[in-house]
Amino acid sequence: MAEKKVCPFCLEDVPIKAVKCRHCESAIEDVTFSTIETIHTSSTPGKQKEKSAYGQPDLSKLDGNWSDRNMMIYILPAILVLLVGLGAWYWFFYHETTVDLEEVAEIIVDGDLRGAWRSSGDQLVYFQFLPNQMVNVAVPTEGYWFRTQYRLSQEEEITLLELYHRNKAEWETVAEIEFIADDMLILLDRWDVIYMQLERVPDSIFRDEFREVISDLHFQG
Repeated sequence: MAEKKVCPFCLEDVPIKAVKCRHCESAIEDVTFSTIETIHTSSTPGKQKEKSAYGQPDLSKLDGNWSDRNMMIYILPAILVLLVGLGAWYWFFYHETTVDLEEVAEIIVDGDLRGAWRSSGDQLVYFQFLPNQMVNVAVPTEGYWFRTQYRLSQEEEITLLELYHRNKAEWETVAEIEFIADDMLILLDRWDVIYMQLERVPDSIFRDEFREVISDLHFQG
């Protein structure tokens, strides 16, 4: 059998004395046997191609995912800062200017109004503002006394006293109140359009006096 060698370009067998490959027509005259052996025993072009395919992966998808991740890193803190800003705006600007009037009333009642009061002068009137938002009112000159719910509201800088009208099932503004001191206030009666100065009375004294007064009065509910 004739001796053959391998073409280093197409890997086909050619006669050992051939100077040109009959398959791929490549010049192989200057290629030594050791070179051929090295090329032949290494990797084939197909394997080289396969190795190249695995050696250089497609990074396009990774680049896209990395870009999305970078965007989220910036977007999430921005959303968080926006929410915190809106919460702060609501608390300092909106919430402070929309305080419920009943909350204002509770603050005033706890500090100034709750307790027993008695007017001075000819028009004697008794008020007893109770902690459960109820009030006892006695008007000896008119011959009656009653108990109902009360609340305070604000109209600009004016403090208004409102009583619950049971017959009408609605709240009615009955007076304007101006606090002079912890134990004294001025009440403008909107029913009779008269001013009354009320003085705070200790509960122990008021209890006995009030019971004696209302014993001769008609209770209106």
